[in-house]
Amino acid sequence: MTQREALTQRNTVDHDRTHFDRTHPASTARRRLAATSLVVFTLGSTTGCGTLLFPERQHEDHSGDLDPNVLVLDGIGLLFFVVPGLVAFVVDFSTGAIYLPVGVERGEGPFFGDDGVVDEL
Repeated sequence: MTQREALTQRNTVDHDRTHFDRTHPASTARRRLAATSLVVFTLGSTTGCGTLLFPERQHEDHSGDLDPNVLVLDGIGLLFFVVPGLVAFVVDFSTGAIYLPVGVERGEGPFFGDDGVVDEL
């Protein structure tokens, strides 16, 4: 074995040891960051905007019309984060929180009110 091969083999072994060492500080920090990100992503994506804004609408009778406020907020989530936005739409459709309640024609929320005028923020 030449000196160059020995040096290459030693560097490879040292690199592999630090790369797969679970007690290495960089590995621990990466695992902690990955676990925290996964928890935040999971908690954030399991709730839809309509479910948060209008919990009383869940599994209640509705008019069949979609609430533009919830559509806008879910659409913003879809625009910035594809997977959480899709999950928000799925959650809101499955719970019924995206639909307007009976007797409400236009909406009840931060953007569109029952008077049909866009509300100022």
